Amino acid sequence: MYILLCGYPPFYSKHSLPISPGMKTKIRAGEYRFPEADWCMVSDEAKNLIQAMLTVEPEKRPNIETILKSSWLSEFTTHSNTPLNTSRILMEELEQWNDIEAAICETNKYNRMPSDEKINISTSDNGILQRRQERQNNNNKK
Repeated sequence: MYILLCGYPPFYSKHSLPISPGMKTKIRAGEYRFPEADWCMVSDEAKNLIQAMLTVEPEKRPNIETILKSSWLSEFTTHSNTPLNTSRILMEELEQWNDIEAAICETNKYNRMPSDEKINISTSDNGILQRRQERQNNNNKK
């Protein structure tokens, strides 16, 4: 949930390692922050829930029932009566999508190379490749 609200994890390595010693220490101690720049638009209820979920002692951590009953999540148990017009709009624009699909297929015809056409590959000027080819030729002669 922390990541969903700000875009990065509460505990992270500063040395581009999957998990660093400093990161392990922070996880064990429950050391994390809510940097103002990233969290200014997040409600206190959401932050309180995350703090509870990140409690170090498992017996003090809320269970899923408690989390679902939290004041922050309970705000979102009802939905507005805003009609969703997506399916109607997509049906109205179906003819345009068919035209677009036909144009893409036509363009792809010209982008594909015929499979029976021979492609001549010139010799490489790559020194490493040339040495490998020489070595391979020498090994084949033996």
